[in-house]
Amino acid sequence: MSNKDIIVNKCEVSNFDSDEALNEAKIINGNPTGIADWNNPSRKWSVSIYDLMLNYNWHHSEASIGSDIEPYKKLSEENKEAYDLSLAQIIANDNLQDSQLVESIASYITDPLVKDCLIRQASEEVHHHRSYGVMASDVCVDSDRIYRMHKEDPMLARKNRSVEIMYEKVNNINGNVSVHDFQKAVAANNILEQQVFPGGFLVLWHISSQGLPGTAKMIGFIERD
Repeated sequence: MSNKDIIVNKCEVSNFDSDEALNEAKIINGNPTGIADWNNPSRKWSVSIYDLMLNYNWHHSEASIGSDIEPYKKLSEENKEAYDLSLAQIIANDNLQDSQLVESIASYITDPLVKDCLIRQASEEVHHHRSYGVMASDVCVDSDRIYRMHKEDPMLARKNRSVEIMYEKVNNINGNVSVHDFQKAVAANNILEQQVFPGGFLVLWHISSQGLPGTAKMIGFIERD
């Protein structure tokens, strides 16, 4: 039987009558009680990952992004456009990421602690696009344009769509997908984190070297997450 034939089902939030031991929770296709036993986890790495994310607390005000307003105005038109496009891309993708983590991928996870890690990641994504919003409003000339670029710039629209497609199957309203399609969604999560976001960060890192310390600090916080 191939991965295209094995079905992953969306799980019930909780089943207190479940006979599945808390420390034997399956990642998918389990029968979860919905209770997370942090003291006796089925996967110790889930606790380590959660604690690691929890340790990286910060607030966008720490970046003092307002210091970049005048340096941004002095950038070449090409660098301003690169800054705007990179910001528009990671804004669109981060919003996609947090909604898909909670509404799609996590809804198939039956280990409560692993689900909690995804929820924490989604919370961080919300914090990130809130921070991008500060960059758009406090640095860029036209913040409204930044939020329109995902559909007004053809190349950016194609890039965003290519990621969105990878999540389509797990949005199945019937609540079941093949393992293959579920793996594609998990891969999309990793592609965003390991390739798409870092690509946008690299552009902003480069431009920040031209006297935009607030941008450098903000991206540094986000990249560390």
